[in-house]
Parts: sequence; structure tokens; C-alpha cells
Amino acid sequence: MVLLDNYSAGTVILQIILLVKLALGDVCDSIEYRIEQSCCLMCHPGSHVQKHCTVGDRDNTQCDNCTVGTYMDHPNGMTECFKCHICDADLGMEVKRNCSKTRDTVCDCIRDHYCIDLKEEGCGTCKKYKKCVAGEKVKRQGTRVDDVVCEDCPAGTFSDMEMATNCTKWKNCAELGLIGVLSGNMTSDVICEEDPASNHLSYTVATAVTVVILIILLGTVVCCYYKKRPTVKAIICSHCLPGSTVAENEQANARYELATLNVNEQANARYELATLNVNEQANARYELATLNVND
Repeated sequence: MVLLDNYSAGTVILQIILLVKLALGDVCDSIEYRIEQSCCLMCHPGSHVQKHCTVGDRDNTQCDNCTVGTYMDHPNGMTECFKCHICDADLGMEVKRNCSKTRDTVCDCIRDHYCIDLKEEGCGTCKKYKKCVAGEKVKRQGTRVDDVVCEDCPAGTFSDMEMATNCTKWKNCAELGLIGVLSGNMTSDVICEEDPASNHLSYTVATAVTVVILIILLGTVVCCYYKKRPTVKAIICSHCLPGSTVAENEQANARYELATLNVNEQANARYELATLNVNEQANARYELATLNVND
């Protein structure tokens, strides 16, 4: 009686299991996949199913390796491998690890880009850094996962180029001895010019200095010219005889000066006296005669 009861209980349990299987279908193992009413053995990573197993023989699944440009990273019952991901340079991406039969391509962001779709390995989507324009400065540089942060130049400063790290202070025209002609803003500096009144004064001073220099030069040239030019002039002296000619007066003056000189100077003076040639004396007599006529 007890055996009968146990048998009946086991039968009931088996019937329940059969009913569940009929309701849900056969449950395959973790290394199997279902195809129609059969459980077939999965293909290994790096391969895919070429032909499914036959009914009742799960082990005769036919597999084939993934082709170039495709991969499969887990046991599977799929008829095709996945396509390798392409790292598009136009989207700011580059290859970090090449694709293989068992692993997908790993991409990362190129320079001046940051990741907005971070993966376990690499990045799924990249975005270009923001550019800080003129009138702004870089507050914080970009990182692998964060964008650049910009801020406006404070009052009294400017930046005239992209991605400036600092804003430049406006010029102070007064400190430079100039006057401001155009106010500064966030993208340009103050424009200064020289004071017109200062320019006029500088021009006047420069002109006056130039005129003085020219007068001095002209006077020097004239003086040199008349010093070198041979001339005969009447000599007026206290020791000259009345009615004497110019030449006689010059000789008398020379003799007077000769008496006041030392020996060396007297020798030089005698030599100069001897050089009064006939022509100079003739010129002197001519000028004297002319003076007498005019008088």
C-alpha cells in the first residue's frame, strides 16, 4: 500500500513536469540554443552557425569562423557574426584597439574632443570641444569626458583671439602721455594717439632747432670763404705815416708787430713780410688811388 502510494506520487510529479514542458516547450541547457523543437549545441566565440543540428542530435551543429570585419564575443546560435564597429574620424573618433574574431573594435576620442557615451572599453560617441571666442577666456580646459568651459572677459580687459587663456588689460593712454580716441571693449583694446597740441609744439621746437643749425652752418661757410679769399685792405694804425700807401702801411704794421715778438716769432714775421709780392703792392696802390679819386 505504501509502495503504491509512493509510485502514485512519483507518477503525479512526472506528469506535472511533462505538462509544464508541454506548456513551455523543452528547456535547453545553457550551452544550447533552441531551433524549432530541438536544442542544438552553441558555436564558440569567433564563429557562427553554418547549419543547425538535426532533431535528436544536438552535437552536430555546424559552425564557421567569423569573416574579416565581423566578430562574435560569446557562445551563440546565430547564423551571422556581428559587424565590427568603425571609428569614424569625421565624428572625432580613432581606433584604440582593432577588431578581432572575438572582440569588437574599441574607439576613443581624438584630440580636442570628449566622450559623451562612455563604454566599459573606449567611447561610443565623441563631441568636439567648445571654442572660446574673442571676448572670452578659457575658464577650464576640456578633459576626456568634460567639455571646455569659457567665461567672458571682465570689465576693462579684452581678448582678440580664440581659446585665449587670459584677458589683457586695456592700455592707459594718460600713463603713456597719449589721448584716447576709441574706447576698448571685450574684443579690442583702447586706441591711443599723440596729442595734436603736443605734436605742434614738438614741430615748432624741431623747426627752430633746424633753423639755428642752418644759420650756424651758413655762418661757418661764409667765414671760411672770406678767410681764404686774398684781400687787400687799408691798414689804420697809430704808427703808420700820413700819405703812405696800403702796402707801406702793411709793412710798417708788420715791422711794429715784429718788434713785439720773440726771436722765433720775429723770424716768422720777417718771412711773412717778405711774401708781400709786387702784385699785392700794386693792388694796394690801385685801391688807394681809387679811394683818393672817390674822395
